[in-house]
Amino acid sequence: MLSFISGKLSGILNGIDTDSYNPGSDKNLTQTFTADTLEERPANKIAVQEEMGLEVNSGAFLLGMVTRLVEQKGLDLVIQILDRFMAYTDSQFILLGTGDRYYETQMWQLASRYSGRMAVYLLFNDSLARRIYAGSDAFLMPSRFEPCGISQMLSLRYGCVPIVRRTGGLVDTVFPTIRRIIQGLAIASIAMSHWIFIPAWFEPGKDFTLRITGRNFKSGNV
Repeated sequence: MLSFISGKLSGILNGIDTDSYNPGSDKNLTQTFTADTLEERPANKIAVQEEMGLEVNSGAFLLGMVTRLVEQKGLDLVIQILDRFMAYTDSQFILLGTGDRYYETQMWQLASRYSGRMAVYLLFNDSLARRIYAGSDAFLMPSRFEPCGISQMLSLRYGCVPIVRRTGGLVDTVFPTIRRIIQGLAIASIAMSHWIFIPAWFEPGKDFTLRITGRNFKSGNV
């Protein structure tokens, strides 16, 4: 029925409280910052690396994930590629969340293989979540379906680039405006329809720059 009358329907996106979630005044952060003072943001990366037991390395690519550990959120997709991603790059990965025991166990086991580069906190902690948004270089959200989603909006609010699947509300809130060039290959969108792109995106020894609204975020050596 809804498909039949789709031409008459329009949706209203969820939103976030931009007063509460404000990197310019958030007391949960080690260093507040704004769009005009992005040079101060890296202090949050160092702080979250220290807090979560990672090697302190401002040049390492830090990928964050704050989520419920359930199939809807694409945890099965993450498990499929995360071991290879960690093995073939010197990147770091942090996960905060709780959910299905199977996914919790799988992520714990992966974290044990990459001590100092991968941290898994199986709990709910809003304050820590804000520090992850503020300190990570990119935010992973490969949902299999997503009516709207809030986490990708929060990551954008805190200057953290969302990497999402092309589905549901993620399509409506994460726009294909980021270009990546690897060995002459331009990828025009981070809204992925096929998870297989991930191993090609992050190659050992390759520098990359993410350009967002006219500003560059340099990750350093992946």
